[in-house]
Amino acid sequence: MTENENKEAWPRFRRFFAGLYFAIAVGIVVIFWREIFYLNPATDSYNWYRYLWCVSASFIGFAVLAIQLRDRETRDPRLPYCLYYPTLLLVIAGIVFSATHLFKPSRGYVFYYLAASVCFILAFTVDRFWSYVDLLARKVQAKS
Repeated sequence: MTENENKEAWPRFRRFFAGLYFAIAVGIVVIFWREIFYLNPATDSYNWYRYLWCVSASFIGFAVLAIQLRDRETRDPRLPYCLYYPTLLLVIAGIVFSATHLFKPSRGYVFYYLAASVCFILAFTVDRFWSYVDLLARKVQAKS
């Protein structure tokens, strides 16, 4: 495969993975919608189906990111898109799920809005997360 053919093939893979992640996210919500969106929130226990809500929001955020990355990079995306990113997205979802259950007000219906937005944003910025942390640290250091 020549370098020119290689550059044309990778955007198709990225679109495929973006579609795959989006389909998984929608499939999770469609299959488990009754368990995720229950009417009476349990205040004393975790609802593990809500973790799937966080996973779905993370996958949708990453799908949007993958669509945007399709023209930027030319390296083979298969390995990171199959192993590295899913692991990070599951960790992001787990952290957000746990953090939103620490506070009593976010255990109710606020959970859906809070968890979805935070998971989406963290998944969308997963590639540049450490550069954002570094930038924030430099700004804080410059002010002091």
